[in-house]
Amino acid sequence: MINQPSDTWDKIRQQFDSSPYPRIALENSPKNNANLLFIHNLVSAYYLRTQKVIDTKDKLILDAGCGTGYKSLVLAEANPGAKIVGVDISAESVALARKRLEYHGFDNVEFHVLPIEELSNLGQQFDYKYLSKINLTFLEKRKISVFLICSLFPVPCSLSKI
Repeated sequence: MINQPSDTWDKIRQQFDSSPYPRIALENSPKNNANLLFIHNLVSAYYLRTQKVIDTKDKLILDAGCGTGYKSLVLAEANPGAKIVGVDISAESVALARKRLEYHGFDNVEFHVLPIEELSNLGQQFDYKYLSKINLTFLEKRKISVFLICSLFPVPCSLSKI
């Protein structure tokens, strides 16, 4: 794990605990946003990488820095039958993510309060990993290079602008 002053990370965690992100209403659904679903579909990323079509059933998808779970919901909608695993450093955000996916009827999800550097503690091999641009900013501030980030993501990966 990368050592950083704990007071800095405590402040960041407190910020997201007091003001979870993203601030999207729990009821808001991506079901009718075809472009958003296309972008977050494992089939799209896999095809672009291998020129082969795969089934998302039983695939394991990571949402690193899941926040309040809106992108986890998008990933669940876009990848029927896949299991979504969200991780975030904010316990409050993770609690909202759980409520969001439960509200929309998804039970193929799990969430963990966990820094990205400790992903190996989950003991899972992911088929697809999603990381938003905002998380890249935080990781770079923690002196975690994009190269290291890419090494965490040897499978198809999306880096979103949000």
